[in-house]
Order: sequence, then structure tokens, then C-alpha cells
Amino acid sequence: MTNVISLPARLGPGSRFHNYDIQHLIATGGMGAVYFARHRLVGRPAAVKVISPRPGAIADQKAMARFYTEVEIHVSLRLPNLPDFYDAELLPDGTAVLMLEYLDGRDPRGHPQVLGAPPAR
Repeated sequence: MTNVISLPARLGPGSRFHNYDIQHLIATGGMGAVYFARHRLVGRPAAVKVISPRPGAIADQKAMARFYTEVEIHVSLRLPNLPDFYDAELLPDGTAVLMLEYLDGRDPRGHPQVLGAPPAR
């Protein structure tokens, strides 16, 4: 049975966030995590990006500004290497959630030949 949850910190396989069934964790980083999910009605794959609140994050105006800037960028740009924007939500605890197009690809950090050598200093 799928769990309907409101706290992204509890996301994991089998959980649901809005209309997205979470399938597995893709990656974690300093600001949160990205999950692979499928829209439960249409089956469309998605990346659910959860930006975890830090202590005092609700009052952190810079963090909120970055979140809104990222939403604006996703909404305004249509580029082949930038995922399409599906939805976003700012939860009462300060957690920011973006639902984005899932782009299946390689992690460029492990493929310097794709990006080229870093510039000499």
C-alpha cells in the first residue's frame, strides 16, 4: 500500500508526494535529495527535488530567494539539457520541493572527457 505523506524527509520507495509515486533515491547532496518518481495518473517519469530545511531556514531569505529563482529559471527556459518544470511547493516547515522532468543521463562528474579538461590555472 502506498503511503500518502506530507513530509519529504520521509520519502522513499512506495511513498507518495502529491500525485507522484516515489520509486527510488537518485542522489543526495548538501541541500537535499532527488528522487525518481512516476506521476500516478499518467505514468510520466519525474525527478522530485527536495531542498531540505536547515535550522532557521524559514527565516533564511537567501534560501527562499534561491528557490524562487530556480523555479523562475525552470519556467522561463526551454533547453534540451534543462528539465521541464512540472510543479513546485514550499512546505510550512521550509522544505522546498520541485517536480521536474526526469532526464536519463550520465553523471558528468564521472565523465571528464564529455566536459573536457578543466582550465589551467
